[in-house]
Formats: sequence, C-alpha cells, structure tokens
Amino acid sequence: MVPRTGWRAVVIHGSKGGLEYVGAFTFENSHGSPGRYGAKVDREVKKKGKKKKNKKYTRAVPNTIHDGISWLYALRTQPLAQGDVYDYYIYDGCKLSLFRIKVVGRQSVWTPLQEYKTVKLDIERTVLNSRWKIKDGVRTAPVMTPRQKPYYLSSIYLSDDDARIPVKIFVTTEKADSVLKLVKYVPPKK
Repeated sequence: MVPRTGWRAVVIHGSKGGLEYVGAFTFENSHGSPGRYGAKVDREVKKKGKKKKNKKYTRAVPNTIHDGISWLYALRTQPLAQGDVYDYYIYDGCKLSLFRIKVVGRQSVWTPLQEYKTVKLDIERTVLNSRWKIKDGVRTAPVMTPRQKPYYLSSIYLSDDDARIPVKIFVTTEKADSVLKLVKYVPPKK
C-alpha cells in the first residue's frame, strides 16, 4: 500500500484519567518520488514536573507503510493459505514496526454470538530504527535496522469466509494477557 500524500492519523493513548491526545502524523512523499516517504510527526511531549511541549520531526518510513489499523484491512484481502507469511510496516506515531504475520491454520472459535470457523494468524513484532540514505545529496529509500529482537505480539482469528471478521484477538503484554471476542456483529447494508 502506498499512502496518499497528506493522509493524517491522530494518535490517542489510554491512561488512568481516560483517553489523552498524544499527537498526529501525516504521510508525505518527499520530492514526489517513490521510496521517499516520510511521516511528519507533531507530538505533545510531557516530562515529569514539566509543561507539555510540541515536538515536530519527520520520520523516515518505507513507501509500503500502514497506520495502526489499515494493515488489518489490507491483510483481510489476502488469500490466507496455511503457512503464508505477510509483512507489514506499521507506524503508529511513536514507533516504526515490522509485523510479520503467519497463517497458522484453521480453527473453530466459540463466541457469545455463535461458533465461527476461523483462520488463526500469529503476529510477531520487530521495532525498527529508520534513517534516510543520502545519495548525491538526495534522500533515497530509508534504511531500517531492528531496535530489539522480534517478539510474539498477538494472535488474531478472522472468520474463514468472505467477510474476514475479527472474531477473537489474543494479546500479550508485560503486564497482562487479554482475550477479546466478538459479541455483536451487524452486517453492512447492501
């Protein structure tokens, strides 16, 4: 996926006091050439005991970048055969990551709505550093290096039909594991 120039995403973060605006980023194409995309970031930064201040910078990102949600829509259009592996670069306004998604197999999943036949996907995340490579004074495609070792992030179970509905999501973090299951679904109107 090549992002539209000027496409903007807003980043909101949950905290004890509820949801809080963190910042926004816009994907842009530098010099109108493929491979020279950047994410213009405008973030609110607050350090302990100090006032919030805006931090603005441009982050080197690949031209196949997705935001925190659009990768799932792109993934749902794939054939998802057992053993397939899909790579998506994700930029959420804070970290650039590589999501390596492996199709593990088919499985039945019970939800409060019904039992679904699903496709199980395991997601491995690698957080990346990125910088532009400069050749003859011009930015070229970014160079990306791992910031840390890849780690298991989650499993997603999509319905094994044309809709590819996210039926169950299992997420593991340092603090807790979470399981989310579909409890309501309203099909789109035709």
